[in-house]
Amino acid sequence: MRTGLGVAALLAACVLGLAPASAQSFVSVCPAGASEAAPLAGQVWRGVAIMNGETPGEPHQQWDAEFRADGVLVYTYADGRRFDNGTWRQNDRVVMFETNGYFAVNMGTICGDTLEGERRNRRGERGTIRFTRVRR
Repeated sequence: MRTGLGVAALLAACVLGLAPASAQSFVSVCPAGASEAAPLAGQVWRGVAIMNGETPGEPHQQWDAEFRADGVLVYTYADGRRFDNGTWRQNDRVVMFETNGYFAVNMGTICGDTLEGERRNRRGERGTIRFTRVRR
């Protein structure tokens, strides 16, 4: 299921300062001629979400993200803590997902088996995300 970026998600991204000038600014990260991204629904991606200034390696920075078909994001930290209080939206290669009732909003681009982008939280902190598709 491919889900468009909803008004609420885009508004949250704007409030947190994540919204790019246009979706094209994220899409242009992939090489010209790259094919459309496969829908995220039902997939698990593993990666790192870190805020600038944090020391890498903390359990809350390394996690698995399960993109459920109903738009719910289930994420599990490296220490085993699991949450289902996130949501996600996808428009071709551009992905927005939020955690903990929009405490943190992440936007990025899928290019092949990699999802990379940026994140911000309600405290105004900025950071980066880098996830890789988990093959089952």
